Amino acid sequence: MNTNKSSKIIVNLALVAAAAVAVIGSGLDRVSATEISNQKIIELTNKERDLRGLEPLRIDSSLCRAANLKSGNMLALNYFDHFAHGLSPWVIIQNSGYDYQYAGENLAMDFVTSEGVVNAWMQSPDHRKNILNPNFEDVCIGVASGKYSDTDGQIRNTTMVTQMLGKKKPVILSIASEILYRVFGITTR
Repeated sequence: MNTNKSSKIIVNLALVAAAAVAVIGSGLDRVSATEISNQKIIELTNKERDLRGLEPLRIDSSLCRAANLKSGNMLALNYFDHFAHGLSPWVIIQNSGYDYQYAGENLAMDFVTSEGVVNAWMQSPDHRKNILNPNFEDVCIGVASGKYSDTDGQIRNTTMVTQMLGKKKPVILSIASEILYRVFGITTR
């Protein structure tokens, strides 16, 4: 990625983060006006993994920054999509300080309970695949509640939920990637 494009994305993230502060609850606290709890979604996700003999996911603070930013971004900029406004989940995760080897994102909107969110994800093949991916080791949830304008212009209250999942790149790969970039200008993403 070139420097100008990276700078624009970072500036965009900073602006959205400032707008999102008004709608995002702190890290792992319960979000008001909904029964959705970050901790409960992680617990339910790990329960699904445990039922299938998979290791539980650990909470990672960098993924928390990414998930909270994404949920707040979607609400502040009025969209519901993995790729929007020049931002992919991978850019948000990377710019939040999580140097990933594997990464994934699940989104939900208009749910009022943690159970409803996880049940819906488990019914969706792609979301289920993320939750049950044995490569993932880390997780965090971002929840933002507020006003959202439908495609027909109707404004309503909603809750945006983002689940970021990942596995950090081994340190040796991170060092090698940095050397390739600094010496040869080659990016590994």
